[in-house]
Amino acid sequence: QNWFQHPQFPTTATAITDWNIPVVAFSEDYTNDAVVLLGRVRQDTIQGTDRGEIWRSSNGGNSFNKVKNLLSGAQSLLCTPPGPSGQRTWLVTTRSYPNLGTFLGTGVLSSTDNGLTWNDFGNEQDFLMEDSPGKVSGYAPLNFEQQIAVYPDYATRGEVWYGRQEGLFVSSNEGINWEQRQMRMEREFRD
Repeated sequence: QNWFQHPQFPTTATAITDWNIPVVAFSEDYTNDAVVLLGRVRQDTIQGTDRGEIWRSSNGGNSFNKVKNLLSGAQSLLCTPPGPSGQRTWLVTTRSYPNLGTFLGTGVLSSTDNGLTWNDFGNEQDFLMEDSPGKVSGYAPLNFEQQIAVYPDYATRGEVWYGRQEGLFVSSNEGINWEQRQMRMEREFRD
């Protein structure tokens, strides 16, 4: 098949102030519901920070509707299989660390109605850290790299993992609450 530029997103991003699409995900039940979500990000020159959007298609990507404005750009997007609750959950993480700077009051967003509405259930508080989040502690070009993934036994455990520069975070209740996991032994820490 040939690739083509989608008519709803015809502009190629040539600057950080242009909208770009860093994440696209298909519903875990795509064969039956044809839902596709995409996340967008751009630099906001007025605010001096990034902004984001979530767009949703229910017809296999033929057309999209914007369903959510974000105070930070979407960086990771995932639809889970059915969890212990019996429902599928969409999860989106953003470029900014939860509850930091202009992104105050927002954590990992989730949707249980196939991406129509989004909520973080107050989980931004789960990301409070002793050491400042966003502290540059690695290879600078990778500061905002991150990934969210479901545990192989998600249907039974409802466990989701979220890795980013600040550490590894795990949810044991289908993405509602989060806990930071220890990455190395205390004797290896230094300041």
